[in-house]
Amino acid sequence: IDVIAYGAQSDGTTDSTAAIQAAINVLTSSQGGYIYFPAGPYRVTDTLTISKDRTNLIGAGKQDTILNFVPGSAKTLLKFTGSGVVLNQCSVRDMAFSGNNASKKIGIEVIDNSEFTIQDVAAFPWTGAVSEFIKLEGREATWINRASCNADLPLRISDNPNSTIDCDHLSVTDCYFIGSD
Repeated sequence: IDVIAYGAQSDGTTDSTAAIQAAINVLTSSQGGYIYFPAGPYRVTDTLTISKDRTNLIGAGKQDTILNFVPGSAKTLLKFTGSGVVLNQCSVRDMAFSGNNASKKIGIEVIDNSEFTIQDVAAFPWTGAVSEFIKLEGREATWINRASCNADLPLRISDNPNSTIDCDHLSVTDCYFIGSD
């Protein structure tokens, strides 16, 4: 599913939050699928919630697709959550993230997910009120590969709100994290 087909603008100035969420909402939990972001900067101002199994967000390349996050208050950009049930086999790949306003930001929040992949992503800058780029809150089999990030807090591992399985089988390889707080 191409976010442009749902009204997202890759001009960096138009708020594409509602259009991107509409594209994500098209997927069914039984099928999953790919949400594609063509090259360009996308302005996002609020949380994008991913709550269906096998939802994969794919950009055109690490510096070709950029999500510019400018929330007006403390918010998460990409929130992967099954709302009390395990979310399975989701991913974020081939894109960059930017956010440096004063609000606290979380870039990718993963809550009670199994087999989650973050690959070929970059974040710079990711700052403001001790902003976190990747926040993991549980389950098993998480892979973070070829990620680079300059953030107040590049990676945070927290308790799983739904289980005692907080961080089992986590693999972080070929990453470059710079913490500024």
